[in-house]
Amino acid sequence: VDLVMTKEAGGGRGGRTNDPGKPLGDDPETARPIVVKAGRYGPYVTDGETNATLPKDKTSEDVTLADAVLLLAARRAAGPSKPKRGAARGGARAPAKSAKAASGKTTKAAKPAAKAAKPKAAAAKKAKAKA
Repeated sequence: VDLVMTKEAGGGRGGRTNDPGKPLGDDPETARPIVVKAGRYGPYVTDGETNATLPKDKTSEDVTLADAVLLLAARRAAGPSKPKRGAARGGARAPAKSAKAASGKTTKAAKPAAKAAKPKAAAAKKAKAKA
């Protein structure tokens, strides 16, 4: 019975609830609503696209719309924190090998001509000894 009640209350294991946050107003740059939310690593402000962590000296109750606008503008100017996956490697991956190349079979035209093998010194000595 307790499990059912905690499930209904939104608690329990991994009990992340959809926190709507505290609305502050609309961003003058993007015209999106700015909201203060409580995140895993502390309070932050967001306009739905850009997130900016609040400084340690500010609490979510103390932040004003002007503070939030400045934090979001600074965050947008800083750019993304990490490059997108694959962008650091040049953005393109090598093409996949075809089934023919993967099986190891090649045509004779593709193989370079093999060099003639030199006779081994031991074989040359045996030939001299027999003669």
